[in-house]
Amino acid sequence: MAGEATLLAPQLILTAGTQSVAALVVASLAVTLRFRADTDPLTGLGNRRRAHARLVRELERSRQVRDRSTCLAVLGVDDLTTSGAERGHAAGDVLLADLAGFWRSLVRDADVLARTGDGQFMLVLADCEPEVAAVVVRRLLDHPLTGVSCSAGLAVWNGAESAGQLMLRADHALHLAKEGGPVVVAGAAGDAATADDAGADDAGHAAEDAGAPAHA
Repeated sequence: MAGEATLLAPQLILTAGTQSVAALVVASLAVTLRFRADTDPLTGLGNRRRAHARLVRELERSRQVRDRSTCLAVLGVDDLTTSGAERGHAAGDVLLADLAGFWRSLVRDADVLARTGDGQFMLVLADCEPEVAAVVVRRLLDHPLTGVSCSAGLAVWNGAESAGQLMLRADHALHLAKEGGPVVVAGAAGDAATADDAGADDAGHAAEDAGAPAHA
């Protein structure tokens, strides 16, 4: 019996070791698959799923912390279909990737920038005052790419709405911005105004006071 136990011991160790390695491989694959499921392959940004999940978490934090503001911007590339037809789809992909790279360099690590559609992006601005958010969005639209214009809709959480409702308001503001933009700020009751009407002149001073360079 002792001899059999001696023979079995290495096999048990090997089996346990194999199981541990297999568990690590499975866990690694799960992380990789989860990352791919939440990532836009063209730009490397998060996708709509990741942005929505992060927005839900940020709204929950804002519910728990008094006077904590959460803003949501939806940005769109104007006439992307026309631009793609003129430049070619490959060139259009390069344009989106370059634009995403430029925008990513301007936002904070605490914010989430995601590509949510063909030429549409979403930016979750965590713990960010509306005036500062308006300045940040304008900086994003002031990109160095030639022949490309963008618009943006900005909405501030009203303290009661769901993530989906906030997204709808920001998306509606984007549609208004494409008509008369470039930036439209959605009102809490669903009305909207351009960023200039909402006090863009004062936004610059607010951004300086709040340390807006942290976004750049």
